[in-house]
Amino acid sequence: MASPLDTVRRHRSFASQLKRSAEVIVVGAGLSGLNAAHELQQAGISCLVLDAHDGLGGRLRNGACGAWIDDVHQPRAWNLVRSLGIEMMEEKLAAGKSVVQGAGSYEHGSVPNFSEDDRRSYTRVRDNLEGLSQRVDLNNPTLWLPNFGSMNVRELVVSQGATPVIQKLADAWTANLFGLAARDVPALYFLLVCKTAGGFLNAIGQPALPSRRLRFRAGAPAFCNALAGRLTPGSVILSQAVQWIDQTSSNKVVLTTLAGEVFQCSRVVLAVPTASYRNIDFSPALSDHKQWMQEFDQPGFHAEVVLAYEKPWWREQGLNGFAQSLDGPVWETRDSSCDADGLYSLTCVLAGEAGRRLWDMSEGKRRETLLAHISDLFSEYNPFPNPMEIIWSGFEPDNWIRHVPCPALPTCYMRDLAQDQWAIEDKLHFVGSETSHVWRGQIEGSLASGSRGAEEVLSVLRPVADELMVPRL
Repeated sequence: MASPLDTVRRHRSFASQLKRSAEVIVVGAGLSGLNAAHELQQAGISCLVLDAHDGLGGRLRNGACGAWIDDVHQPRAWNLVRSLGIEMMEEKLAAGKSVVQGAGSYEHGSVPNFSEDDRRSYTRVRDNLEGLSQRVDLNNPTLWLPNFGSMNVRELVVSQGATPVIQKLADAWTANLFGLAARDVPALYFLLVCKTAGGFLNAIGQPALPSRRLRFRAGAPAFCNALAGRLTPGSVILSQAVQWIDQTSSNKVVLTTLAGEVFQCSRVVLAVPTASYRNIDFSPALSDHKQWMQEFDQPGFHAEVVLAYEKPWWREQGLNGFAQSLDGPVWETRDSSCDADGLYSLTCVLAGEAGRRLWDMSEGKRRETLLAHISDLFSEYNPFPNPMEIIWSGFEPDNWIRHVPCPALPTCYMRDLAQDQWAIEDKLHFVGSETSHVWRGQIEGSLASGSRGAEEVLSVLRPVADELMVPRL
């Protein structure tokens, strides 16, 4: 059977000599790609955006994986939604109590109602991880390889005094971030991701500073459409899976898609998750420090399920809808209701091996297992009604890896990452949320990395004379 690359080459050999051209082609119509394209077009650069799928938004295309913003810790996203006039809804965590499985309810942001030993352990681990994450050097995280290079997150929290209960809670932290159990996530990379999020507390969604967590009333796709609406009409071309990026033929870069379409440009901005690099043939090959991008077979599982109810029964119980499990498959629930529209729902995060096992069940068994787990999670607040509808969203059977918020990069690749720092590769620029130094949620990280990519391209295509540059204070 012919490989996808063989198919591309056969299509290309018969492709029309008339190539579609632009100064820059952005690969990926997610938030980072759309933001990079907008900033480039604003600067007068002609730009096309290609995406393999039939819809915009990348990881947020189905409204999953981080479809929220924080008005304090995500200023770039907050300012953008205000400028676009996107209607938001506030998640009112203070309006009721949160729940931890087996420990009952507690005031959100405080220490859960564990036993006295577990409470002391929780406080010690939380404070220590916050301090450790703040001390990681983003420019050279390998300085801490001697300290944490051989540890996973389970071993890290144990070293900080975690009791068995807090070790289970660590699984909830890593499942939400990486789609993996704590034992499967390298400790140093975990601390690095926490640093890019502004600290451990920000990374697990419990920031120390008061803030509002806001969701899109019309859903994340409406935000993606608004971003695309800022672009020149016709800039976004969907259902074009880039399979070959060739920098060898001339001073131009030639991109060929699986459908045999050919595009030509001066610079390429790669705005897709690194997991997608395995599906692209680069000519010439990526440099040694970037080889991990195609070698690393990213594990993890992350999907979301929406439970729709006739009324918000959890509020009647004095709860805010936020709950955490200690053993999955549902690791977290949040109130995702739209009261103005009379829609009431809980969104559940399925992640890790437990989430994958549930998804692999038959439809009837999957529903039964999910509802049994929700019943156990809120066991102190029974009885409560069965949902009117279960919406299995944010998951594509043929491409689920796209919805894992962060790749859990093995420690063996950390030196390559530290030395490379997502550097430009000839005419290729690398963006995407995992490349961001300000990963404060999926949206903020994506927008920041898209802006960085646009700045890199502009520095090459539209260099500013030294005497015109304004010194940075």
